[in-house]
Amino acid sequence: MRNRYFLTKTGSDKARLRELELEYKVILSATHENYLLSIQSTVKENPSRFWDFIKKRKAGNGIPGSVNFDGTTSRSSSEAANLFATFFESVFSKASPVQRQNCFEKIPSYNINLPCIQFSPDEVQKVLDELDSKKGPGTDSLPPVFLKNWAATLATPIAAVFNRSLQDNYPLSQMHGKWRP
Repeated sequence: MRNRYFLTKTGSDKARLRELELEYKVILSATHENYLLSIQSTVKENPSRFWDFIKKRKAGNGIPGSVNFDGTTSRSSSEAANLFATFFESVFSKASPVQRQNCFEKIPSYNINLPCIQFSPDEVQKVLDELDSKKGPGTDSLPPVFLKNWAATLATPIAAVFNRSLQDNYPLSQMHGKWRP
């Protein structure tokens, strides 16, 4: 009927196509509802059927097939990582952090020379590998399963961002917001 309508473009074919599409949606919805009810009613007797249903719903691994940023589309995981690095570099501000009122100014200071903290890509990768992939995304809207699956590729640019932030005395606590690649 769809092909017929696109060939003829008549009002009667359009009306019949709409009727059939509506009927299809009703049947599909009822069938899905019955399927869910049957899974729910047999959970105790057949829990594996329930878990098979859950696994099918979560079939994806969280890694997108391609990444688009600024008019460029990645074709490999390394290109995707480079696009993410470009994105994060574009949102990283080199401006000085906002000065806050120091509540500790009356405390005497001691000249303690602390070594410069640096994060290696291996340390970052270890943390990314340990992320709980069942948790929801953070303020950056990146799901942990994505970061975990791409840990080896993203560790170096993330370490570079953190190290540059520490080098420029930009507080890591200020590195949050609604960023989305």
